[in-house]
Amino acid sequence: MSKILGSLFLIFWAMVLPCIAQDHSGFPKINVDLAKSNWRLNCQGCHKPNAAGITGEVPNMVRFIAQFLRVKGGREYLVRVPGVAYAALNDKETANLLNWMLKEFDDEHLANNFRHYTAEEVKKLRKKPFINEASIIRKKLIKDINKITK
Repeated sequence: MSKILGSLFLIFWAMVLPCIAQDHSGFPKINVDLAKSNWRLNCQGCHKPNAAGITGEVPNMVRFIAQFLRVKGGREYLVRVPGVAYAALNDKETANLLNWMLKEFDDEHLANNFRHYTAEEVKKLRKKPFINEASIIRKKLIKDINKITK
């Protein structure tokens, strides 16, 4: 009987330990060092190191970027804006950077069922980048965000 209980105990822990070690935030394993480096090289020049942007010129991401995921077209917008769509990063690096940005700058607004960006999704969306219409679309999305948050 004790051998059976011992075996069951080992099986139980063999199944439970991997689950305990996982990050249950909905994100794949993010390469944080790579994301931070890519942020510094590709984003912070305009958005500033703390993602606060420049009022009236460059959007603030702090405690706001994840709000785009709550409105129709917002998820796609984050990939199709020129700075992301034309970034000198491959699709996997871009997905990693977006997932890190959402977690780093606006974790409080991420839904529990957040579906992380994948390289495949980024590749598809980058094929249709916004060019001149990005600011018009951003204004519409922010208007939609404000409707559901107030």
